[in-house]
Amino acid sequence: MFSKVSFEIQVEREGRWVIEAAAEEEEQAHEVLQRLMRTDLDLTGAKIMKQTVSVIGNKREGEIFIQMRDTRETPITLTGNPDTAPLCKTAGDCFDLPARMAMARLLKIFLDKFQITPLEFLHSQSYQKKFDEINSLYSAAFHQVGAAQARRKNIPKQQRIDELMEFYSQIQTRAKKFIEMRKSLPGFLPDEINTTHAALLRNNKDNAPMDFNYLLAFHFQTGEYNAREQKVSAIINWFAQAGNDQLRTWLDEWLADFLCFPEVLTDLLGKQFNFYEFLLRLTEVIYGNKQFTKSIDNALLIPLREVFAARGLPLSRAVLTDRLVREIRSEKPLDRREIEREETLIKELEEAMRDSKGQILGGTATQEAMTARKARERKRKLRALGMDDAAGNLG
Repeated sequence: MFSKVSFEIQVEREGRWVIEAAAEEEEQAHEVLQRLMRTDLDLTGAKIMKQTVSVIGNKREGEIFIQMRDTRETPITLTGNPDTAPLCKTAGDCFDLPARMAMARLLKIFLDKFQITPLEFLHSQSYQKKFDEINSLYSAAFHQVGAAQARRKNIPKQQRIDELMEFYSQIQTRAKKFIEMRKSLPGFLPDEINTTHAALLRNNKDNAPMDFNYLLAFHFQTGEYNAREQKVSAIINWFAQAGNDQLRTWLDEWLADFLCFPEVLTDLLGKQFNFYEFLLRLTEVIYGNKQFTKSIDNALLIPLREVFAARGLPLSRAVLTDRLVREIRSEKPLDRREIEREETLIKELEEAMRDSKGQILGGTATQEAMTARKARERKRKLRALGMDDAAGNLG
């Protein structure tokens, strides 16, 4: 008879296996392993060892799970729908949130490879050069987006492609200028974010936000940040230090960028029992609820919620609300284990998404998504009763 069971998470780096963490429960060990594989890109594998100790001290150990990273290169191609990219009129428009959200979707494989965001790409000459070297991606990005936007503008395709390439040329010029002027700017002090802010204002008040973005992009590129999750952690902690609204506005730009990536949001929200709980937790974060409906897995969620509650974070809120609406619009059931609860859960979610004035989060877009989800559920129930014609008549 065995009296104690524990779990050890081992990781492989440069061909060597080492102990990285320990857990008392198997489920917790799996969660730790998955988080390590997401956040430490230097790992080539990870495994869980189960250890049992008998009442007389005999030990037994065995491997119960192993995950190796696929070292084959994923082809770097354009992803998503080019029609979702906004019609930028100037190079400056490419730095705005709608354009960056489109970049996060269209350039996801490229951005994932280097664990960067659109803001980092736009402000880094180094990453722009890497982009230029991938001919298939470079060409597809301009031609597919250019063709889609030319149809919307009713202009020749080549004209729009040329406009986009000119915007990109101007973006590259800005990044190059930063490299040349970096020595004249104050240093980025991660432990003294307010000092950095004050120094930028003294140095060049009109250009301070742009200088901040270039400095932070450079800091992330040259610092010890192996994954987006580590950068998000730094930003959330800087919010706690930020001593004025202007600095918080700058940080909101960056947090919004990171929240565009599903993996970052999933890691922040933690493991949820079902799709309904995921949507509920997301709603709670956006509203900055004082209490969550269930315990949290990621300690960063508490300061993130507090920042949303105190400051609103308009850009980050817009990104999360867009994600919330798109998820509601999807056909995923709110609880795959209990499909029959769909109608009840829709009502509960709809109620949770209303503020103190009765306004629903996301407005018209959310209402339309909810209406479509209710219609699908009515059709499902009718078909379950064999009333296919009646279901078809619902449209």
